Amino acid sequence: RNDDDSAAFQAAVDALPVHGGAIVIPASDTPYLIGGIECGSKGVEWVGEGGPGQSAALGHAATELLVKDGTVGITFGDGTNSQFRGSTLSNLRLLAQSYAARGGLLFRAISNATANNVVCSNFSGPGCFGWKFDGTSGGGRYPSATMYNDLYGCGANNCTVGIYGKRTTGLRVFGGLLDANDNHASAVVPGTIGLLWQAPGDTLGVFGTRFQSYEIHIDSRCPGTYVSGTRH
Repeated sequence: RNDDDSAAFQAAVDALPVHGGAIVIPASDTPYLIGGIECGSKGVEWVGEGGPGQSAALGHAATELLVKDGTVGITFGDGTNSQFRGSTLSNLRLLAQSYAARGGLLFRAISNATANNVVCSNFSGPGCFGWKFDGTSGGGRYPSATMYNDLYGCGANNCTVGIYGKRTTGLRVFGGLLDANDNHASAVVPGTIGLLWQAPGDTLGVFGTRFQSYEIHIDSRCPGTYVSGTRH
């Protein structure tokens, strides 16, 4: 597949009912090429097929989204109105087209989103990220409402910053792997951070997650950080 699938993905999102629905992405021998997808609907379910694998170098995923240069793969919310019924994602890998792709998944003023077996890989340019939770521009009654999001068995591999949060509350990360160097655990990648949690914000929980090859594994600058059973 060499075609740009962004318009088809955006049309599918735009056609959903106001209270959400499902985007089902079948397995494919080649990745879907996307970028700049905006998901403003509440409670959208994004469903891939098969496991995401650790990284492209160690085996491609069944459902893989190749993120175009200069873009973020999928952005949830517009940052102006807090949503307390975030999307759910499962069985996906987002892979940077090249060094110039900006990021995999961005959550803006989104709460109660859940991801299962989702991996973001190769977002390795300056300032790039696998996952980003951003409450800096949230509006409405709860201006910082990027809260209570959960990741289960997820990953961020070969990224400048694996998971990045600012002005956010209550992220929980259960299991999964954040690996900066395709399983070459002894080779640390300079200038990389596995999980960066910046103030203002609070309450970060990391449970049983494996970190390797990031120069800094966890950099939390907020109160209420709980780390248990991780592998470094």
